[in-house]
Amino acid sequence: MLSLNFGKDPLSLVNLHKKSAQEMASDRKPCVVITGNSEEFCGNISKMLINRDIQVVRTTSTIELKRVVQLYKVDLMLFSMDFANEHTAELLKELRKSARGGIKIILVANFSLMAMKFSLSAGFDDFAALPIGEEEIIALMKSSLDHHDLESKTL
Repeated sequence: MLSLNFGKDPLSLVNLHKKSAQEMASDRKPCVVITGNSEEFCGNISKMLINRDIQVVRTTSTIELKRVVQLYKVDLMLFSMDFANEHTAELLKELRKSARGGIKIILVANFSLMAMKFSLSAGFDDFAALPIGEEEIIALMKSSLDHHDLESKTL
């Protein structure tokens, strides 16, 4: 399931393809991708960001995730542990190769040494422990935007 939310204005994938590259560049807002098998995980984080001036893209499949990274300039990806598997390291490499610029990918999971070790070995940029709050997400986003030299004052 792919769900898009650009601030308060939902946008369908069909309409996205109709926009020119120039229109998309001028409309550029920070973009967060939330990926996981749990609709609850994706939904809860989306709700935290709905009133911010942020593009929020939720996806629950690897195929959709790859497509989203190709279509959007993704600033931050929150990757749920329930989405991770033995192929995650290869997936992260592939996502970074096809990304439209730098991408910061964070593993979000219940705190454990095993989860932290997995995040390092698989190639995640950082680890965030559940429960994750709005302020933590905004701090991660600002860090990512600072890294990409984008304006973060609207967050």
